[in-house]
Amino acid sequence: MNVLFLEKNMTASVVQKSPVVKSIILMLIGLVGYACNVVYTRILTHNLSLDLYGDFSVAWCSLMLVDQLITFGVGLSAQRFVSLYTKKHQPAKTRAFLYWGASILLRSSIVLAIAYILFWIVASITHFTEIHRFDQYHLALFVIIFAPMMSIAVIITRLIQSSGHTILSTVVATLVNRIVQIVIILFFLELFIPKEVYHLSLILVSILFCTMLVNALIYSWITENDILNTLKPTKSRFVDKDWLAVAQSSCLNGIMFTLTVTSDLLILEFFSPYENHVGIFSVCGVCVGLLSTLQASINSQSTAAIMNINLMKPKERSILQKSLDAFNAIKLMLVCISIFSSWIFRQEIFSFFNIHSDAAHLLLPLMFFNVYLLDYRYQFDYLVANKEMAFVNRVQGISTAAMIIGSLILVMPYNMFGIASATLLSRVYAKVMMTIRCRRHSAMRFALFA
Repeated sequence: MNVLFLEKNMTASVVQKSPVVKSIILMLIGLVGYACNVVYTRILTHNLSLDLYGDFSVAWCSLMLVDQLITFGVGLSAQRFVSLYTKKHQPAKTRAFLYWGASILLRSSIVLAIAYILFWIVASITHFTEIHRFDQYHLALFVIIFAPMMSIAVIITRLIQSSGHTILSTVVATLVNRIVQIVIILFFLELFIPKEVYHLSLILVSILFCTMLVNALIYSWITENDILNTLKPTKSRFVDKDWLAVAQSSCLNGIMFTLTVTSDLLILEFFSPYENHVGIFSVCGVCVGLLSTLQASINSQSTAAIMNINLMKPKERSILQKSLDAFNAIKLMLVCISIFSSWIFRQEIFSFFNIHSDAAHLLLPLMFFNVYLLDYRYQFDYLVANKEMAFVNRVQGISTAAMIIGSLILVMPYNMFGIASATLLSRVYAKVMMTIRCRRHSAMRFALFA
């Protein structure tokens, strides 16, 4: 309750008057969340072997992918519909949407449970006949059934944001959830040193359960929350046919984005002959998260303006263009600083995460450049606002497919460098195609030189 009081009464007036202040607050929260992520990763890398840390990271990526499948875009579509119903003071429609989303999650979770049970029945047969042993299965296969807990936590975070508590939702997603993970890890490290799949499974399940519980408690403190009435029986409920259409589009977009950020680790895990490369690649992913956080904070300052370019007067567009040019120049400067710093301080960075191999010294600068290439948020926002979602999904689909195919081809001869190279080429394609499409619609430059 105190958090909500502070957010509404101490910052609301300032934030509403100045979107820049809000962006700065969100950036600071993101940076603190990134610092927590670094601490979390350091704890894991100093208490797990690189092989086990790689398995842990892959299991987490697998949970993220299954989460996208079973939620079917409910979390993302909640940002559109729940926020609309909240602004219009239509609690009955909000309850109807929540009931509809809960029913989708329940049905997909049942399907997941059936598939999980059938898989382990077959696995048991192969185990008893000594064709395949249980300890040869990956950690991800043991914990994937708990993906609905992650889904509930993510949906709750979206609902908090849709209720108008943007800062609180950011705090929950970037700070609270990460702190819960750190506390759980430290608690289990007091009991034992994780050395087996069983230990990691127990840690992962505990993290998922506690995250879901904490998020639910925070959401229950929001006074506008009417979640309990959603479960009450009623003769008829409001149904909007747009729910399914938006959810399908959101699900497709979410799956492609998740594949973009997780398929590299999955391919590296199953096709690279070097087990420790997965752990090293995952650590590099944490390192480049700083640049990603800064880029997202900068982009948030112009999102609303870009979505309404067609309503602007020429003078307003000129002012916006100067802002975009300045922001793009800042992002280019940030990536240059990141690349040079990651090379100059390469020994210190990897030693901090208990990695004493020089195999990935060139990988980190390459991954920083890949993060820069992934930044086409301005183009994305403009195209979505101009009803080009089909084109965006097509480009992202081709880019994701190219990355996966390229990674499969290059992973064997070049290992993690092959995957990073395939990622680079696919992101160049996506950024170029979206920039060209934007130029057809508008004379505005959404990239630094185009």
